[in-house]
Amino acid sequence: MNILFRNFLRLLSAGTFGTDEAIEPMSGYKWNKLILMAKGHGIQDFVYAGITKAATANGRMIPQATYAMAQSCQAGIKAATEDGDGRQTFQAARREKKFSNIILNNKYGNIVFNEVHSIDTSIETLVFLDKMISNVNNLLNSGVILKDIADIGFYLRSHGDKIDFVKAEDWFKQLKLRMMADIIGCHLILLFHFDKEELQYTKSISDKLLANVAADLEKAFAKVPEAAYDDAADNTNAIYPVNKPSAQPLKYFRSFPVETSSRFVMNIIKSLSNIDE
Repeated sequence: MNILFRNFLRLLSAGTFGTDEAIEPMSGYKWNKLILMAKGHGIQDFVYAGITKAATANGRMIPQATYAMAQSCQAGIKAATEDGDGRQTFQAARREKKFSNIILNNKYGNIVFNEVHSIDTSIETLVFLDKMISNVNNLLNSGVILKDIADIGFYLRSHGDKIDFVKAEDWFKQLKLRMMADIIGCHLILLFHFDKEELQYTKSISDKLLANVAADLEKAFAKVPEAAYDDAADNTNAIYPVNKPSAQPLKYFRSFPVETSSRFVMNIIKSLSNIDE
């Protein structure tokens, strides 16, 4: 893992979770690339907050121009919260198609309906499930999306005491998400230094699984071309290409066979439909 990505993750962790991270010295050129990377991922507010925090501890590691940009551009971090309309929000959400597999969609709809009408409704647990499904879909579609991984980590640390992990575990089993939930946990451990004890919803995060996820992350970021954000530090509209189609659509077949096989078939049908047109 190169110095640019190491500092990127440290600043993201510091800005998202308030951790104290040691920043390594870099050239102004690499600092500009780091800022562009943050913009491309849509998490510049978190990174700017991390820069501000790091500069307070050791300002000499951060160029003055970068620090000034962080101070002027930081929009603040707002936690995702559910207000009193949470029930209505999920009443509508239950009709959304979260999966390619129709059986899983029906199960998701039933979970939401039953929970919203339960005498001990836990909106926080439904939000957690929704964020988990979003991250799983990211992995199946294009790979890890740092913004969403950071989001679920932030939610766990800010609302974890309100999440009913017994309910969550039952829902994971119904939706066949058990193994994928562990993989999301691995990302939180590797990217944001979560402790296994913090991830109450995980069941079997082994050293082998962590090593496999770490290798996947290395490959994913190693493939990103430098030219994608070179010479564009001053372009606020520059986009860092993080949503590339997965080269291995069945990569997670063993972890989530029902959905991955359905998604594979749907992709074939769409391709044939495009040919017909």
